[in-house]
Amino acid sequence: MVQLTAPTIEILKNLATINQTLLLPENSEVLYTRSVKKNTYAEVVIPERFPRRGNGSEICIYDLNQFLSVVDQFDKPTLDFDASEAYMVINEGTGGLSVKYHYGDEELAYKPDPRKKIELPSTEVEFKLTEATYKSVNSMARTLGTPYLALESDGETLRLVTSDPANTSTNTVSLDIGESPTDAVFSFVWKFDYLKLIAGTYQVAVSKKGLSRFKHESLPVTYHVLIEANSSKYEG
Repeated sequence: MVQLTAPTIEILKNLATINQTLLLPENSEVLYTRSVKKNTYAEVVIPERFPRRGNGSEICIYDLNQFLSVVDQFDKPTLDFDASEAYMVINEGTGGLSVKYHYGDEELAYKPDPRKKIELPSTEVEFKLTEATYKSVNSMARTLGTPYLALESDGETLRLVTSDPANTSTNTVSLDIGESPTDAVFSFVWKFDYLKLIAGTYQVAVSKKGLSRFKHESLPVTYHVLIEANSSKYEG
């Protein structure tokens, strides 16, 4: 049996915003997921360990949102994997109410190729993105309806700017966040919809070759997010 901890449940809720299907690898502390459009990748570490199914396949949750809605109705959700090779039993671990929850097909879930580890091909810019900074910019962007976020520098000042390339008359947000770490002139653009970040402060690294990394400062959570190649530029 495995009892899910509150921090793990919060992490799973975040992963559900990226992809509704999740593989629980056998006896592994690391979970991976990827958005359907392959724009966002997440890697997280949790304390729980999961067994392999009786038929030899790994456990897959097909609808993670539904699964978490079930889990939320227990004070101490416990997963019993011994009842059947086709399903787990969710309960309090002490009897009472229980739910028989069937596994999904593991072929439907993202499973990274161990030979192709996701890494930045280069690192042109690194900076700290605080929780307060991102929250304020994201909130204002939603108010104004601007769907894109850019990290920009004129070679001196680093700033976050929101925009809507499809509508140049849209109101925008600009926030200076410090001195530029380089004298290069650049603009790296993300779509807000792909930034499925759990709350917190991040160390961010960006490659001009189209990929960025967001590493949480206090949680074992890392995201790799594609930047919008057609809208980004780097002159260094």
